Amino acid sequence: MSTRSACRGSRIAWIALDTEGVPGRAFHHARIPVGNSVLAAPLPPDTVGFATECFQLLSNDTLVSWSDSSPHRHSVSDEMFVVMEGTVIFTVDGQEVAVAAGEFCAFPAGLTHGVLRAEPPVRCFVLRAPAVADKDYPSSTDGASA
Repeated sequence: MSTRSACRGSRIAWIALDTEGVPGRAFHHARIPVGNSVLAAPLPPDTVGFATECFQLLSNDTLVSWSDSSPHRHSVSDEMFVVMEGTVIFTVDGQEVAVAAGEFCAFPAGLTHGVLRAEPPVRCFVLRAPAVADKDYPSSTDGASA
């Protein structure tokens, strides 16, 4: 018997389950690639990523600065950035916030945020749960920032 989580909506319930014989549910182990990679998602793009409906985990490892196209929010999922190296500058509800190496930040569902710039070298992990397509780009005229 092994213990694993079963995702039910936005809640995670821990259950004991014999994973032998369960299609697609097996222990997963891989080296974190250099560069940017999807480590876990409902449909990972390669064999590095773990297939799960419960959460999305991205690895950003880059020497090149990057940013989001514009601020956004997630209607259902919470999002967390864990910065291991470098600094990521965010806009959070219209305010600029720097998150440096050894720090993390979390955006609850509904909070408008975005990456203004990543100051390389950057190594960070981005965790979002549940893994649903819920990204919304609020217009500057809708008056909503929640």
